[in-house]
Amino acid sequence: AQTGMTFCSDCGSGSYQDKAGKSSCEACPAGQMQPQSGMTFCASCIPQHYCPPGSIVALSCPVGSSFSGTSASSSSDCKCLPGYSGEDGRAPCRLCPAGTYQGEDEQSSCRSCPP
Repeated sequence: AQTGMTFCSDCGSGSYQDKAGKSSCEACPAGQMQPQSGMTFCASCIPQHYCPPGSIVALSCPVGSSFSGTSASSSSDCKCLPGYSGEDGRAPCRLCPAGTYQGEDEQSSCRSCPP
């Protein structure tokens, strides 16, 4: 048997290693993803999606919400769209019920329609 041999393996999807000689991989940080294995970096998340730590793919913002940047790390980073409301104006968002409306994004309540 040979001694002193080191066997390397690719880092799996959702992780990376950018330094030589390391024995472990790093999970992609929140707001980033890596769909391929054997990579030395993670890519930024994409608009309208969020990427929790260790993401392989970007996850879509829930219905009625959106995120325009590329650093969302959870569904609660997605902001409610006009016509929807949610706690602190963030997902999960609810469609405004009949007789109410919301013309702005990131709102926590809907307004009553004028008589």
